[in-house]
Amino acid sequence: MVASSIHPEGCSSGRFGHVAELAIVGAGYGGTQTLAELVRQATGPLRIHLIESRRALSLGVAYSTTDGSHLLNVRAAKMGAFADDIGGFYDWLLTDAGQAAVARYCPTLEVTPDGFLPRAVYGVYLQARHQATLTAALGKGIVVVTHHATAVDAQWLGADQQRLVVTLRSEHGPSELAVDALVLATGNLPPRQLDGVAALGDSSSRFVADLWNPPPQSLFPQQVSSLPQDKDVVIIGTGLTMVDAVLSLVSHGYRGRVTAISRHGLLPQDHAEDRCYPDGSMACCPSEAPQSARGLLSGLRKEVERAAARGFPWQSVVDALRTQTQVLWQRLPLTEQRRFFQRLAPFWSVHRHRVAPRASQTVQGLIAQGRLRVVAGHLQQVAERPDGLLVRYRMRGSREGATCSAALVLNCTGPDYRIERGPNPLLLSLLRRGLVVPCPLGMGLAQTPDGAVQGEASSCLFTLGFLRTGALLESTAVPELRQQAAQVAQSVLARLARLSRSEAGRAERWPRLSSALP
Repeated sequence: MVASSIHPEGCSSGRFGHVAELAIVGAGYGGTQTLAELVRQATGPLRIHLIESRRALSLGVAYSTTDGSHLLNVRAAKMGAFADDIGGFYDWLLTDAGQAAVARYCPTLEVTPDGFLPRAVYGVYLQARHQATLTAALGKGIVVVTHHATAVDAQWLGADQQRLVVTLRSEHGPSELAVDALVLATGNLPPRQLDGVAALGDSSSRFVADLWNPPPQSLFPQQVSSLPQDKDVVIIGTGLTMVDAVLSLVSHGYRGRVTAISRHGLLPQDHAEDRCYPDGSMACCPSEAPQSARGLLSGLRKEVERAAARGFPWQSVVDALRTQTQVLWQRLPLTEQRRFFQRLAPFWSVHRHRVAPRASQTVQGLIAQGRLRVVAGHLQQVAERPDGLLVRYRMRGSREGATCSAALVLNCTGPDYRIERGPNPLLLSLLRRGLVVPCPLGMGLAQTPDGAVQGEASSCLFTLGFLRTGALLESTAVPELRQQAAQVAQSVLARLARLSRSEAGRAERWPRLSSALP
């Protein structure tokens, strides 16, 4: 890892005698890991503002679950928080704190390097890492200020001042922060609103628009054991979020049937034995790979055939591509990237983002029992009736509609990538002010290769994770996020160093100018 060139005297002299200040919006994995990298890489004082509306830090949506059936989709030995210590999580599992977390959430599970642990256990690990970050910050003269607030606006003070003023809203009222750099670590946006459900309103106890934020009156998940078994729970979406929903239903005592509907009816694939595939042509020589979506698909299929002939599963081929996926993606012309999202994205997703074996066994068992039905189709309408909900949908390849009586409907379609449709007030404000620009694909924000956001304030506005999906394709899992956090921290500190040197030069010139005056 390359350390930043910022020096103690450089930091302290920034802003004519003030310590450089920066803000991170979002304290889930991406935000707290960026904070950790800033603390690791900085060599002098900083003041870092961590802004998060949730009380629990470092967990975000993914790791705030306390349901022991919600599992990681990456093996324990590869889930370390830092890119240069990928075994850190497994090492922590062997400590007293790690063993206590395992005993709490999965007491019967044997902990192995190849195991898939509950996300709740990983959340405990991340909180421990965050506390270690705060301790390290104290030893380096870095002040970390946590704001339990929502960032609602940001104004660019212009090229002359090179600063942003961030407006916060909390239970104590509005406040403002002037910072030299701002990192957007907002995490995933909520799912888009489903067609045909507007009539339900926000007060329905039988419809959940966002699985991770059910309304207080919702029957999901605590009251699902009381749902009638002659009606289905209907889930819109069949990806990893659907798997989590099904596991929650089972763990909370639901005994009825589940119908899961998605455009293609595809389920996440299983993991295979972890075997390194060494000779993949696209992984070894990405610069020679085809520059079309169809060409990449054809090349991947041929590689899978070659691997199978040597005894390697297709999963090993896909995993070998992981380190080069972003390179392959960025070599594609914009038209080919669009074609990928229009035609191939669902198929790539279920093979690339696979499900933990134990979760897969539960899902497959429910399918075999007839308790889980997976439908390829399109939702048309959800109507409320006195005894529940009526779901209308159209099967894929059919012109005729079908209906299903539902006791509960869950939206598990995944995040909405178009930030202009989302509820995040800061992102909407940045868009309105022209400080950020949507990605041409409509998948997050346009940005430079180092994570700086394109727009009027690009010199001091950075992002990672979900908002980089259009630019990088793979940008939301821990292996990618930990690398981005290190990169963004380095870029931010390099900017602060340049700013400090520039202002030090101005300060040196000022006495000479003033002595020339009469």
